[in-house]
Amino acid sequence: MTAVETVPLRGDLPLPLADVIIFEQTARYQGWLWTRGPDGRWRLETVFDGEGFKEYTAKHY
Repeated sequence: MTAVETVPLRGDLPLPLADVIIFEQTARYQGWLWTRGPDGRWRLETVFDGEGFKEYTAKHY
């Protein structure tokens, strides 16, 4: 995952979350999904590549 941009969405939440900021982060996702077969060997299930977003919170002091 590579972050493209991070934007604070909110920082004015009521108590008990008054010191929390919610961020949204646009990102580029790339990777591989592997599964283990019945024989115990790893096999490539799929490759993914695309754009999306995630949200996270952080306390500010």
